[in-house]
Amino acid sequence: MSSMKRGRRFISTAVFGLAAGFILGVLTLFIVNVPLEAMLKRTGTSQTIVNITMTVVILIWVATTVAITVFFYSTCFRKKERIKTAVITTTITGMMAIVLMVLLIVYPVGRWFPDQESASTDKSRFTFGSYPDTERLAKLKADGYEGVIALLSPTIPFENVLIGEEKQAVEKAGLRFYSIPMLPWITENRDSIEQLKKLVGKTKGKYFIHCYLGKHRIDVAKKVVEGELKEIALEEALIFPDRLERGLLYTYADGGKILGPYPTDEEWFSTVLRGRVEEVVSFLDPENPGNVALIEKEKKICSDMDIEFTNMPVKNEPGIWTGMAELTGYVQSNRQKVYIHGFKDDERFQMTDRFLRFGTTGTVPAMDEKQRGRVYGVEEGAMPKSMGDRKAFYVTRHIIVGAKPSENEMNRLAGLGVATIILLDEPKAMKSSEKSRIKKACRDNDMAFKEIEFDEDYVSEIAEEAIKDGNPCFVLTPEGAQFQVDHDLNAVILH
Repeated sequence: MSSMKRGRRFISTAVFGLAAGFILGVLTLFIVNVPLEAMLKRTGTSQTIVNITMTVVILIWVATTVAITVFFYSTCFRKKERIKTAVITTTITGMMAIVLMVLLIVYPVGRWFPDQESASTDKSRFTFGSYPDTERLAKLKADGYEGVIALLSPTIPFENVLIGEEKQAVEKAGLRFYSIPMLPWITENRDSIEQLKKLVGKTKGKYFIHCYLGKHRIDVAKKVVEGELKEIALEEALIFPDRLERGLLYTYADGGKILGPYPTDEEWFSTVLRGRVEEVVSFLDPENPGNVALIEKEKKICSDMDIEFTNMPVKNEPGIWTGMAELTGYVQSNRQKVYIHGFKDDERFQMTDRFLRFGTTGTVPAMDEKQRGRVYGVEEGAMPKSMGDRKAFYVTRHIIVGAKPSENEMNRLAGLGVATIILLDEPKAMKSSEKSRIKKACRDNDMAFKEIEFDEDYVSEIAEEAIKDGNPCFVLTPEGAQFQVDHDLNAVILH
């Protein structure tokens, strides 16, 4: 047999096999894989079993494609060459494959499965679905979305074409386009999952994530996104403790400025670095021989942690604190998150607090218990031991956890300086009459009332509320949940 004949046979068989495999693969996907996967998930089958089942189906598709190709070769070439039959069969099969690919590109099948358009997670930051058309892209832009994350894979021929078309359409719509290719069932997609985690971690806006059908790859992506958002929420929920080893901690500008003592070696990491401090401002005096080594040490620590360091010494000279006005003016005008410190909680520390809190005069206004509580938080010793006949938990000066307080207990909380009552509960779980009673008590005592849903984001929402200046909070928990809430909040305190 001449090499030309062998070449024709190989090309004809290869074209037929690829075309037949593509057609059979698409039919298997829509007629077998999709319905079977949906049925398995409805019955609560684990994802591992689903993946194994889908892999078996894919192996059957591969084996069937090979068998059909071998049959084609045997019929057309093995016993007697039937060139005409081979050409006609290959042409028809190839044209069918081309027509099917064009249909998949022009009329994405994912639009036939509207039930897969998934509502979002993390308060609508991420929405999941199938391949979007231009109308969908325009709506995403109008709804305030910043970009589209495509899970389509360039190794799938028609998806490779769609990636190029979508990139142009997305950019034309004024959105950002991100390609994170995934393949369903046959691979763990580890690299793509890591890319998706990084993207979720660095983005703040709203994004639409899609594959072709809006099915298997979307299920994987949704789990990744939800898991990453939970980790981010815990990181962002970090609460500063009331004190470090050498003294108290005070916060200003809703947590943007922190005043404290010189951190221990462990506290540099646990509080300063983990607290995402961007600049350390030290008012230690380098002319004091005892401070020189401390200043040099913190310079090196800040350099190692990639944190900006500034030394602005404050001296107690006869009748005046030199450098105090410059220090507080610099800190207050600084847009970065700043940790300000001396060595310990001493007179210079207290004077710095007065300047930062009350202005350059350093004058402290006369305050009763309620006013002082709202400015500095509730002292642990003053806190009631129980609320609503249940144990009350003291988390920090700005967070107390307990059960439903009585009217007298509400008055007591207000007198201590509590500024906000946070109702932590399932939606509509509390009776409207009981909620009205608590709201009225808040109005009578000049306290704010806020509802937070008892879900995976509640810790970060409480932290965000409690860090506000002059806003000590009492968290009113569901029956019997006080211990859990106290535990969850303590888990994110920086110590």
